[in-house]
Amino acid sequence: MLEKALVKEIIADFHERKLPAHTRRMVDLACPENKIRCLTGVRRSGKTFTFYQLIDELLQQGIDRQRILYVNFEDERLLPLTVADFSTILNAYYEMFPAYKEQQVFFFFDEIQNISQWEKFIRRIHD
Repeated sequence: MLEKALVKEIIADFHERKLPAHTRRMVDLACPENKIRCLTGVRRSGKTFTFYQLIDELLQQGIDRQRILYVNFEDERLLPLTVADFSTILNAYYEMFPAYKEQQVFFFFDEIQNISQWEKFIRRIHD
């Protein structure tokens, strides 16, 4: 079972550290509002740094960093992780930032394909 305190530590780590330097890419992820965006591609092709670019763009638009949740599922502290643990991640986030429960939050889940049935979780939080 995933420890909520650990998840809060991972979330806080992201909110406290500076985004890594990244080369801006010409990426068009435009899609209709309220739709899920999924980046796919071969390993080491820049998906993570595209996430960092998108997060940076949100910050430049004045979005509060606390409204952004980034989790890298290759973080060994999360292992072993199952789809049932996703609720722990959301609960930990909303305990830290309860004011955002009724506001738009931007989720970035890196390497989420490592968790079986991740699509069901994404669908549930989107709905």
